[in-house]
Amino acid sequence: MILLKDFLRRLSQSRRWIAAQFGLTLLLILVGLAWTRLPEKHLWQVALSLLLPPLLASSVLALQAGTMRSLAHDDGKRTRLAWGALTLLVWIAMFWACWAALNWCDDQLWNWSSYLNSKAPAHWRARLFTYSHIQHWLSILEWILRWIVVPAKIIPYAVASAQWGWRIPMRRVLRLLWNWQWWLAVVLAAMLAVWLPGHFFAGDPHGTVSAQVWHVSLKLAATYLLAMSSWVLLLGWAGVLFERIPETARSREVESFCRNLLVGWRWIAAAFGTILVVNLPVWPLNAPDGTDIIARIAIGIRIAAFAAVVVFLVFLCRLFLANEAKQTKVYWGILASIAWVGVTFAVASQDDRFPLPLVHWGWGDFAIFVFFAPFVASASVWGWVLPWKRIAALFRNPRWLAAGIATFVGETYLVRPITQQLVGSSRLAGSPSAMYNFLAMSLSLGIVVLQLAWLAALLDKSALPLETNTIEAKGPVLEATENDSPEKPLP
Repeated sequence: MILLKDFLRRLSQSRRWIAAQFGLTLLLILVGLAWTRLPEKHLWQVALSLLLPPLLASSVLALQAGTMRSLAHDDGKRTRLAWGALTLLVWIAMFWACWAALNWCDDQLWNWSSYLNSKAPAHWRARLFTYSHIQHWLSILEWILRWIVVPAKIIPYAVASAQWGWRIPMRRVLRLLWNWQWWLAVVLAAMLAVWLPGHFFAGDPHGTVSAQVWHVSLKLAATYLLAMSSWVLLLGWAGVLFERIPETARSREVESFCRNLLVGWRWIAAAFGTILVVNLPVWPLNAPDGTDIIARIAIGIRIAAFAAVVVFLVFLCRLFLANEAKQTKVYWGILASIAWVGVTFAVASQDDRFPLPLVHWGWGDFAIFVFFAPFVASASVWGWVLPWKRIAALFRNPRWLAAGIATFVGETYLVRPITQQLVGSSRLAGSPSAMYNFLAMSLSLGIVVLQLAWLAALLDKSALPLETNTIEAKGPVLEATENDSPEKPLP
């Protein structure tokens, strides 16, 4: 109820900017449409056609920045409106890059659907995991990424940048991104602004020409009102949540996750550098043809590179949990991690023994990314003596289960089809596949590094809530009084 009152108060105080958002946005759209029909016969027309785009862009930036600042709380540390509007260009460029990547993914849905359909068991391929079903599911996933995930990730940074410039309070933004109320608001805004207007134009046209013109005009007006209302309400809700999150508030797991990535950047760069060096075209493993000796050299180079990456990841895990007092020797950590990796692949390779087709389809990758990853990472730090209670508590943690399942889905059904298509298309086109191999291996390594950083954040004792770090005192608690102070000697 307090959030709702604050939300309505912000909308009432910012009614002028909200009215400008509805009116000026429509005016700018009409001016942009008129610019496309502007003739270039005279000199003033050419000059006007060159001046209108930067004027329209600056007007849009100033309008959006002003609305964001009006709906947000002024803490006295705001930057200027011009600078806040200028910083929005970075987030618009990032949004455009994500949009272009999703457009490329949209063009590849048919290929990924064919690949996933071919990998499914025969019985399930004909009924559940058909080509049309998989393509429909991937289309829904692409729609969710385009209209929910990407806006929900970028809008908080844009709102903070419009108010504070480059002095973005990262902890408050990360706290907002972990707030379920923000994601619920983004889902509702996407449904009202995108999904509902899509049904306005789904039916076949009928009636006279004038009636169709009126129908289309009313539908366009309703679409504009729904889109602008959802945008303004979403900005207002972001301002409410930003104010409710104090500047010192933080999520211990998220902060530990970010700290792990920052302190371990050297080992992360070393792992990616090893992959880059291995995929240089000077090595014989990238040669199109070769003898048995060259093939053995190539296999040796790949084994050495894989061993180096494993060692780097072991040091990375030890660095993530550097505050732990009982760490084993480095060589014992490496041997224990290799042993657990062997156990992991031995169990994951037994997927043929499972009678259920769905378990047979995804057991190997699921076991690696969800179940055995904590044992491999813990062995690199504690060796053969593992913290079994903390690992068991980790399997009951919904944050780890969600992260592990997301890693499994992303690695198996998103990264792997993309990488196989990149490598396959490069070989078919005759272009050198070293760069595509590097991209494929880098995507997989990036997912593994993020998973290890999050795993270490959940295992870290300092990242646990304060209640779990304190030891409850047994027995009565004695309160200090004035008489408890040491007696002073008599003069």
